Amino acid sequence: MNKVEKIVFPVDFSRRSTKGAVHVAPWARKFDAEVIAVHFIDPEDYHAAPPPDDRRFLEELPILTEKATRDLDFFCDQNLPSCKVRRIVRTAERATGISVLAQDENADLLMIPRDHQPLVERFMTDSVTAKLLNECPVPVWTSEHLDDDPSPDLSHILCALHVEDNVSLDAANERLIHAVRHVALTFGARVTCLHVGEHSSSFLQSDSKLAASISERLTKIQHEMEDISDFAVESGGVARAIHRVAVEKFANLIMTGRSRPGTISLGVQTHVLLIDHNGPCPVLSIL
Repeated sequence: MNKVEKIVFPVDFSRRSTKGAVHVAPWARKFDAEVIAVHFIDPEDYHAAPPPDDRRFLEELPILTEKATRDLDFFCDQNLPSCKVRRIVRTAERATGISVLAQDENADLLMIPRDHQPLVERFMTDSVTAKLLNECPVPVWTSEHLDDDPSPDLSHILCALHVEDNVSLDAANERLIHAVRHVALTFGARVTCLHVGEHSSSFLQSDSKLAASISERLTKIQHEMEDISDFAVESGGVARAIHRVAVEKFANLIMTGRSRPGTISLGVQTHVLLIDHNGPCPVLSIL
């Protein structure tokens, strides 16, 4: 995330899109970025049969496209008036279409608000965000708390680090730290770097090789970020610790990685959804 020149913003004309635009606009202005506002006409929304039996949907598609184009123009004029906006209407399955568009456009950021998810449904029904977190390499900004009206101002970033004795994760953390610095310096925000050590006997033993390895990595990160960041190390449940520190620090944004080697769960990136669900502010995840 060396720059932010193109922001992809999926628009479905719902309340969450309107709330999301309140956050998209400051990012676009700060980075002088182009907003690619895109609406997808998903055949599944119209119960279209698979080709070649989707004749009725195809016959209605020109009318649907014309209406969506007018609606998208109105939405952008109303909600992104001071931004450079390119408007696109496409026909595709929503998650796949967003991912393909973001990659084809070499987008630097994908901003996708989502509805608040109950305990079970946040893993089972939020397929669009879950698929994007798993499949799209572009940094993803998301929030399911926009109805709580979190401030779009960005004055404090919580950088949630996952540190292990793992070279691949070291590389991912370097990318995360680079992105955090770029965002923080652009917005003039302070940073708190947080590492949550999960309960395990090897981590809790201060003289273990694992503890020494993790301590060395944390010291390196702290040195790299000391000019703009303070540092915190917690233990226990990751999502709860992130929420607690984010509240204490009045964080406006949580930034974290999307790679957790060895994780087995309902989805590779469910930890991001969990952080978003529990957190008090939007989450920006870096692959």
